[in-house]
Amino acid sequence: MEIQISCNFNLISPDISCSETYQFYHTGLFLLNDCNEEIISTNESHEKVSLTEKDVILARCLIDADYFQDFSKVYICSKHRLLLGKKWYQSKKCCNSNHDLSKSQTLKSKISFSKARSLTTLIKFNLIDQSFKSYGYGSLICKKHFEDLNKLLDETLLKYAYILNHVKRLGMFLFKIYMLKEY
Repeated sequence: MEIQISCNFNLISPDISCSETYQFYHTGLFLLNDCNEEIISTNESHEKVSLTEKDVILARCLIDADYFQDFSKVYICSKHRLLLGKKWYQSKKCCNSNHDLSKSQTLKSKISFSKARSLTTLIKFNLIDQSFKSYGYGSLICKKHFEDLNKLLDETLLKYAYILNHVKRLGMFLFKIYMLKEY
């Protein structure tokens, strides 16, 4: 009896189609944990940084490491691995899905790895809209949408930092009350 397994990225990145199931020993399927090749990239300060292929693939799909319960059972086909990893093709247009192509906008920048990770976290906790899923690592973004993204990230992170600060204070207050009851 042959075991059938499938590429876990078929649903995550539907714009790249692959064969849905593979025979267990098919050479076109890899464990995501085995995607450890080094990819050299540049950060926002134009410094070279070394990332693993697995981290790059997850950042391009805006997937948090917690998305999969068990990484030892996460498979990626050779097509998704190439197109989200080393052979990733950068689109020449703004990554915002609502971008008006009739208006000429200067492409400002690429989505950095740190911005992609911030977006991943905010999407994971439903703090921002799912429409930002197209803002994967390395995607080009126009000046207007880049400014909007920075504003959104700043506002969202500040708002939740403020809430966390109050939760921390409340926790300390409740801890002190608890300690007074103990004595």
